[in-house]
Amino acid sequence: MTEKIDSDAAPSSGGSPLIVKGLIASREDAMADPLGNAAALLDRIDLKLSPGEWLYIVGTNGSGKSTLGKIVAGLGIPGVLRAERWERGFAGNGPAPYVMQQPDAQLFATTPREEIVFALEWLGASGAAIHRLADEALDEAGLAAAADLPWSALSGGQRQLAAVAAAAAGHAPLLVLDEATSMLDGDSQALVRKLAQKRRREGAAVVWITQRIEELEQDPECRVVALAAGRLIFDGKADEFLRGEARNKADALVPPCMLAGLRLPFRVELAREIELRRRSAGRSRIAASPRESAWPKGWALQASDAAPPSERPSERPYYEPQSIRFDGLRLRVGARGDRSESDSLTLTPGRIVVLLGANGAGKTRLLELAAGLREADDVQAVFEALPSQPRAGGKTRARRHELLAYSYAAQSPEDQLFARSVKEELDYVLRPYRLDKEARKDRITDALQSAGWGADWLDRDPFAMSGGERRRTALACALAAPAPWLLLDEPTAGLDAQGCDRLAGSLAQERRRGARHYARFPRSRLGAAACGRAAAARRRRRDPALRAGRAA
Repeated sequence: MTEKIDSDAAPSSGGSPLIVKGLIASREDAMADPLGNAAALLDRIDLKLSPGEWLYIVGTNGSGKSTLGKIVAGLGIPGVLRAERWERGFAGNGPAPYVMQQPDAQLFATTPREEIVFALEWLGASGAAIHRLADEALDEAGLAAAADLPWSALSGGQRQLAAVAAAAAGHAPLLVLDEATSMLDGDSQALVRKLAQKRRREGAAVVWITQRIEELEQDPECRVVALAAGRLIFDGKADEFLRGEARNKADALVPPCMLAGLRLPFRVELAREIELRRRSAGRSRIAASPRESAWPKGWALQASDAAPPSERPSERPYYEPQSIRFDGLRLRVGARGDRSESDSLTLTPGRIVVLLGANGAGKTRLLELAAGLREADDVQAVFEALPSQPRAGGKTRARRHELLAYSYAAQSPEDQLFARSVKEELDYVLRPYRLDKEARKDRITDALQSAGWGADWLDRDPFAMSGGERRRTALACALAAPAPWLLLDEPTAGLDAQGCDRLAGSLAQERRRGARHYARFPRSRLGAAACGRAAAARRRRRDPALRAGRAA
């Protein structure tokens, strides 16, 4: 017998585990089958979580990771939740601290300090302890110097650190982090992980939802739960997930990680390839898996992934600038001590440029300048000697050919998606280009293929998708426009391995067509594989133009 979950149900004793058995979750607005039954987001999930345990939840985009994380945290979803058994145990009655992938979706206050104080008040901390705990949390997150700055003065990564600090400040018995490091630089990723490990040593259970499978190598004995299409397909140790072999004889040579649709970390994949070659010595070639991994071969598309858009060499962009030039941008050019100073950065056609830098270095601000979304006192972005925006204080007048010169994908997909279907989003993006019916159809088909989707996704609601699927929607819209410049801000954040492969393939395809790209990647491996030029921004001081940053 099943019963509807009551989020206010009384908990078991304080040290008892959190138990969910036979969990079924479905959205009220989900697409239904011909009989009117909504598709399940989670299908008969059994899960037991003990105090002090570290649990990884992994899976491809849309597999149900975030849904399960929210339910474990006691947040629920818009829709129906049913389970044969539901005990909150040590987690208690109320919701547990939960860190989302996008910080702006959860920040309430106006500064990091106020956000942490708000979280502590919500958790019921005593007035005498709140300010001490807030200062400790700010120090742990590396935000002491930015404690009283408004969100507008902080980068997306710094806002994410504030969200993590607010969640960890109250020392709650359960902490859920949903891809909380996807937009962070390496140092900040390590800082968040260190903070979560500290809370675990204090006795809290940590649920760590991730797309970065290489993180599992650091904790071979930790527990991993893998989801695929809303079903739990693995529950065991990380080492077995990466290096074990499936119990199903039909897939006896395939690690559970690959059966979940995920790519093995490089070192694990290399060891596996060597072992497979050893086993196959003296025999005919043995297929490595139903879907051969391309990791050792570079960022090539997989055979089972959507085919790259068909090439149309004769297709030309609507408007073709010769370059983008940033005037007034302080630069230090060169490496190994061989440096020269410059106040202009020119991005030339025919290459992919990757902008790298720590959180708060000014990467997003520079991209927003190029897109005409931000004005600066001293820095100006120029397309073919025509400014995309005037200097601060001047009269802004958008010119049609300038606006059609680039396509932009924001750091947060939610900042640019507004329609109720993928089709409406694509139609809106293509409307200004006045394409004929056939060209319009080709652009939409290619855009869907770049996301790994078919025409059946056109009617999907972006706001009923997972975070990774919304990211793919935003990228599809950027790639659909026949603009010669693609400006992509953190395009791989929230994407699974297959999504990163498809993106790299699409960028290479667009480059062959003549498009130019200017992108910032949180994962330097994909950026290095895709780019022909790299620029690094580092925090220098609060600059009136970028509020941070030098380009090197």
